[in-house]
Order: sequence, then C-alpha cells, then structure tokens
Amino acid sequence: MMKRKNIILMVFICMTIFTVGCSDEFLTRTPEGQFGTNSLETEDGLDGILLGAYAMIDGAGLDGTADWNVTVENWAFNIASDDALKGTDAGDQPEQSFIEAYDYQSFNGHITNRWRSLFKGVARANNAINAANSLEDLSDEKRTQVIAEARFLRGIFHMEARKMWRMPPYIGEEDYILDDVESTKVPNDREIWPFIEADFEAAAASLPTTQSQVGRPTSWAAKAFLAKSKMYQGWDENGTPNTAKLGEAKTLLDEIVNSGVFSLTAKFEDNFLVATRNNPESIFEIQYAVSSAADQASSRGMG
Repeated sequence: MMKRKNIILMVFICMTIFTVGCSDEFLTRTPEGQFGTNSLETEDGLDGILLGAYAMIDGAGLDGTADWNVTVENWAFNIASDDALKGTDAGDQPEQSFIEAYDYQSFNGHITNRWRSLFKGVARANNAINAANSLEDLSDEKRTQVIAEARFLRGIFHMEARKMWRMPPYIGEEDYILDDVESTKVPNDREIWPFIEADFEAAAASLPTTQSQVGRPTSWAAKAFLAKSKMYQGWDENGTPNTAKLGEAKTLLDEIVNSGVFSLTAKFEDNFLVATRNNPESIFEIQYAVSSAADQASSRGMG
C-alpha cells in the first residue's frame, strides 16, 4: 500500500512540474539583466542609447578589447609618425612593431579593433537618431538635441575612420537597420568628407552655445571639429594646398577664438591635469566615470 502511495505521489509531482515548467508564461518570461525593446522605447531609454554612443569615443564599449589600443587619441598609431615610441622588446605588443615598420597586415588586432570601435560608434549614433525619430512621446526640443549630439558623434567616428583609411564607407541612419546585419554593407566607392562636414554643420546649427552638463558638445565644439575636418582636406596626396578648404577652416577658427568664450590656460599642463579639467581652454573634453557594476571607464566626450 505504501509503495502504491509513493508511486501516486511521484506521478503528481511530475505532472505538476511538467504543467508549470511548460506553461506559456514560462516560455515568455522577460529576460533579466539586459535591456528589452520596451525599456528602450522611452526617453530614459533614448538617453541610454545616446550614452552608449559616447562610450565608443574612447573604445571602452568594445567588448573583449582593451580600450587603450582603440581610443580616439590614436597613440598606438602615432608610433608610425614617431610622435610615440614603442620601446620594450619585439615580443611585447608585436602589433605595434608592425605599425612602426609601416607593415599593415589584416591580422593586426590594433587595426581591426580600431575599425570595429569606430563603426560600432557609428551604429550606436545611428541607433540614437532612429530612436529619436520614432519615439512619439518626445518633445521637439529633446528630439533636436539628441539628433544633434548623435550627428556630432557620428561625424567624429567617420572622421577618425577617414584619417586612417582612404575610402571607408559612410553609414547614415537611413542605411542602418537595427535588426538587419546586412543593412550597413554599403559600398565604399565615394569620398566621405562631404558627409562628415554635413554632420558637423547640422550639429553646429542645432546645438546650444552652452551645455548644463560638461562633456556634451556645444555648437562651438561642432564648429571646431568642422574646422578640423576641413584642415585634413587642406593638402592633397602630392602636398598641394587646398586654399579654399584652409580658408574655410580659418574662418571657423577665427570665429571660435574671437567669441570670447575660450581662453588659453596659464600653464599648458593644465590641459592634462585632473584638478584643472574642463578649463576655459577646453572646447570638448572626455568625462570619465567608473561604474560600480563594471570596473571600466565610460566617456561623454573628448578633448
């Protein structure tokens, strides 16, 4: 009799587990520890998407890669110009030895990861623009602000790519479809400087002259990067000056200098010290914050 009761009890337990474990509710549980689509379709979610684009300026948002070899300072690539020295021995960071010797190979992780970090930044900026355009419960002022900041960041990422590669693709928000990995495979058959300039021009036209939060770009920052992009076009491959581009850059730079908003610091070193960060000489500067959840730095801008 006892054996029969045990069998009945076990059958009941198994049926209960099967019923609960295989219910529709179990199969459609909200994932924990990650963002769902619904949580991103809000103003706070939009801010999070934009912040993710900022994080790619120093490469900290590139999974599995040390940000020091992909950050916007490009110090690892400055080795080729003798502005930085590799030092140590050949077995330490051999990727840099290849860069120092102008030997650019497809297996060089520094080069591959720099590409990955820049176009991940482009993807995040485009994601922010598309999200801002699709979010209905968003004020026009907020929408304009997010799109302007995202276009500013997209201009930076593409400019950094154009500085390193002669014909990188330009990927705009109309090319970027979040759920289609094939959407961004656009041909690299055109010069992208005009598109970079257009991003900075749009940002300069929409961004305010001051920001309540340090690290967010102003119209002055957009104009400075626009001038920088023009200066990179100031000479062709044969060293012939492009006086039109250089003249346009000078006009923008004169406007910034004569604005009275910025001034040189008393000591040059003040631009590199924590105690004197965001000083009157800074037009756009990285803001680092160490998260308790992930022991890494994230950025909100660049100097």
